[in-house]
Amino acid sequence: MAMKISRHKDTCIFDRHTIVDTRDVGEAMRRYMQYKQVKRLARARRVVDVHSSFTGAEKPALPAPVR
Repeated sequence: MAMKISRHKDTCIFDRHTIVDTRDVGEAMRRYMQYKQVKRLARARRVVDVHSSFTGAEKPALPAPVR
């Protein structure tokens, strides 16, 4: 599972660090999804900023990031 998340092709990194705890994988996935959401919201804000600068429209409210 961890190799799928990190997209490693072989087990050398996992053998070296003996990464085996599934709770660590779950925590890593949670953090990764949180990071992706922050990136999505930042991109949406940039799009809204660019759009409003061209149209003069008010900026719509964006959802708050989930914690």
